[in-house]
Order: sequence, then C-alpha cells, then structure tokens
Amino acid sequence: MEYRRFGRTNETISVITLGGMRFPHGWDPPRDALPADSIRTCVETTRRALESGINHIETAHGYVKSESLYGVALRELNVPRHRFKMMTKGAPMTADETRRLVDEQLRALQLDSLDFYGWHGINNEERLQAAVKPGGPVETLHRLREEGVIGHVGFSTHGPLDIILRALDTDLFSFVNLHY
Repeated sequence: MEYRRFGRTNETISVITLGGMRFPHGWDPPRDALPADSIRTCVETTRRALESGINHIETAHGYVKSESLYGVALRELNVPRHRFKMMTKGAPMTADETRRLVDEQLRALQLDSLDFYGWHGINNEERLQAAVKPGGPVETLHRLREEGVIGHVGFSTHGPLDIILRALDTDLFSFVNLHY
C-alpha cells in the first residue's frame, strides 16, 4: 500500500480509503437497525481493507447506518485504535447542533475521538458561509479539536474550484475530502 501525508495535517494515510457510503440497507431508516447482512458485509470489507494496508476509514452521518456499522465491525474485529484513522462528516448548522451531532457520531462509531472531521458538502457559497460563520459549526469543531475530541477539521465538497479555494483561504481547514 502507498501512503501520503493528508492535506495540511502531519497524518499519513493510505492512498486508498475505505468508504462507508454503500453498505446493503445502509440508507434504510432507522439508523440503529443493523441487518445481519449489512454487518457481515462491513466486517468482511473492513477486515480485508485493513489486511491490505488501508488505514483510513471514511464515513458520514448522512450515510445513515454507516457509522454504526463501522462501530460494530471495529469492535467485532477488535482492531487496535492505532491501526486506523477515522474520518466522519456532518453538516450541522449551529454550535449546539455540532456538539450533539459529534457526540452521537462518537457513540455510533464506539470511539472516544476522531482523527478527522469534515464539514459535509461545502458545494456553494451559501454552504461555505453557513459553515464558517462566527460562533457556528466550524468554530465549534475547532473547540472540539482543542478539547482532544477531533484531530483535524476539514471539509468535503463536490463544488467548483472557486468555492474550494475560498474555503481553503479561510485557513479554518486542514484537509479537503475531494472525490475523483
């Protein structure tokens, strides 16, 4: 496996990431009802990914069951915490909502902390401004970083280059989760 430094962080991650968007029944509510075939798929996929040298696991609150599935899989596989870097994402709109969401995500993932947290979907100017407003979600994510709950704050996007560059120019983000 090949590894590289991730964004402006000093973290080294595999160039291939284990993503959690497409598990069987993954989008079916409720989020805490985990069908056996979804659990089996997640456990086996996670096991094979880790055996292959993948050390970066990426999920999001918006992927419904994914965080809970990874929580179960990592516990079932008894994976030492140093063996993987966990990223999850969310798009909370207020400081209070941010804290509640991160707490919920940590419980689902069965973790005490996250290596990376991405504000999910800075795809246009409106979303960028909602994320970075004073006293808003990204400021709260940075407080959580100072508290040791989050290692690095970044964002995900499918937006145009000018939005990505404006987000980076804020100096609030240490990585971009950009799909290609």
